[in-house]
Amino acid sequence: MPLEDYEAIFTVAADIVRIEKSGKDYPLKPLGEGSYALVYKYRDLEYKMPVAVKVAKKNLAQNELDRFKAEYDVLADLSSPYVLTVYGYNETRISYAMEFCDYTLGKYISINNGNPKFDFSKRQRIAQQFLYGISYLAYKNVLHRDLS
Repeated sequence: MPLEDYEAIFTVAADIVRIEKSGKDYPLKPLGEGSYALVYKYRDLEYKMPVAVKVAKKNLAQNELDRFKAEYDVLADLSSPYVLTVYGYNETRISYAMEFCDYTLGKYISINNGNPKFDFSKRQRIAQQFLYGISYLAYKNVLHRDLS
């Protein structure tokens, strides 16, 4: 398969992200980290929405960097309202932008658990949406380790 080279749309520094087409820099807010990456958030003023950025940790071995890129490649091949969307991979910064979520499913449930409006029908819809996501991943032969 021939290698295709694309112009970068995002560049990520330690505390800003630059959107190349608009020439704008956005400050990054640290959100947390996983075993392979640091996660940041910024608000895209052009699209008027929050965006998450996963940046690979500096001390990763090559096989871990390959796994990080493979995670992006798998997510980029998915298209479902029940699976987060990724927007672009930055080879230079070893990072990618993705759809931002306010809460994990567990956190959302724990916050709303005592709320009378969080009734059985809402719980049932959440469970159905979660299962739709799992079903879609199974259809695409994907086993994801971060279902939250």
